[in-house]
Amino acid sequence: MNLSLRTRPAERVAVVHIGGEIDIACADGMRDHLMAALRTAEDGLVVDFAGVEFMDCSGLRALVAARARAEFLRKRLYLASVPERVQRLIRLGGLDGAFTYCNEVAVLDHVLS
Repeated sequence: MNLSLRTRPAERVAVVHIGGEIDIACADGMRDHLMAALRTAEDGLVVDFAGVEFMDCSGLRALVAARARAEFLRKRLYLASVPERVQRLIRLGGLDGAFTYCNEVAVLDHVLS
């Protein structure tokens, strides 16, 4: 399976663009990438799912770990451009209220102002 991760750092909020398929073979790598981005971002992290074609429960587990780390660091974790199939997985996992969905630009404008 194919997964691409690209981080666009900003002064206060980093943006991680994810593309491809998130499954058990690459979910730990995604989790590690999100954790590293959280460490360097001052206020939080936007995870952009626009390029995600597939995600299984291992990807959801990685997101939950990143959310827990963000809370521990007192930072925010936002999910942007989340495809319906990924939103459905989040709902099925009983986590629909656990994440903040947003428009990436709106978050950056709010945090940076």
